[in-house]
Amino acid sequence: MSKFVVVGMGNKLRADDGFGSEVVRKLRGNFEKNVLLINAGDVPENFLEKIVNFNPDKIFIIDTMKFKGKIGEIKIFDPDEVDLKSFSTHKSSLFIDYLKKRLGCEIELIGIKPKTTEFGKRMSAKIKKRIDDVAKIIKDRIFH
Repeated sequence: MSKFVVVGMGNKLRADDGFGSEVVRKLRGNFEKNVLLINAGDVPENFLEKIVNFNPDKIFIIDTMKFKGKIGEIKIFDPDEVDLKSFSTHKSSLFIDYLKKRLGCEIELIGIKPKTTEFGKRMSAKIKKRIDDVAKIIKDRIFH
């Protein structure tokens, strides 16, 4: 049986930035022991050992990302095809590079274009509505 890790990144105190964490929260209780769900907040490096020890076949990373498109648009990226330093709202490039080198497994980034990541604001309605959509994308990709 294949093993998967789903990492939700983001800080819920920064409006739409908490999106990845909310998707992981939504997914809780939907999987067997072959799926590890991690709410990494804005410190994904704190979970490297846990991810490496789980030894997944595939990792999904959910985060707000800067890309051309409409607010609330969802895109799936191969980390090798994008410059993470300019796309991610977090410093995720070292985290992803480490996982690729250490595990050699497939990694997919699932990004959403945020309306705002301003500190102290609530998640915008347009972004909140997309939580279920991304949860479904993850489930479909795991259960395909």
